[in-house]
Amino acid sequence: SPSTEDLHSLTDLANLESLQLQDRSRDLTNPICLSAGYADKILDLLPQLSCLDGIRVRGSGDFYYQLCRQIDQALSGGSNSPSAAAGASSSGGASSSGLGEAFLSLDASVTAALAETAAAETEFAEAVARLRDRELQTMLCLEEWDRELKKRKV
Repeated sequence: SPSTEDLHSLTDLANLESLQLQDRSRDLTNPICLSAGYADKILDLLPQLSCLDGIRVRGSGDFYYQLCRQIDQALSGGSNSPSAAAGASSSGGASSSGLGEAFLSLDASVTAALAETAAAETEFAEAVARLRDRELQTMLCLEEWDRELKKRKV
């Protein structure tokens, strides 16, 4: 049966950044995709990939991919996070609280990333407000100068 090792020849392609092995919208799938954990295996085999199956997996924009990956791992019991492991061991291998615990078991890095994004958005909004204030002050100064010039001409 096909395996990710069949793609070993692609490791020589240093500039390969995108690989499409399945297209869910057209229901097309390479048999390699049927093996468990194929995406992780391919990303290990081809670390230069930034896009796999049309999904951004590395670089700018990969946050949601990483978040979904952590949720999938938590739901399947394959998460490395301590709270997911504790939930699995306390219930005989399966989490008794289901999806809620999966979300609770996400790494603190997800929360930190969301807080960082919110802080950046706030900082940006404040910078825009300062620029608008300066623009208004400039317009008022220009109007005043214009009135002064008109007075001097008269």
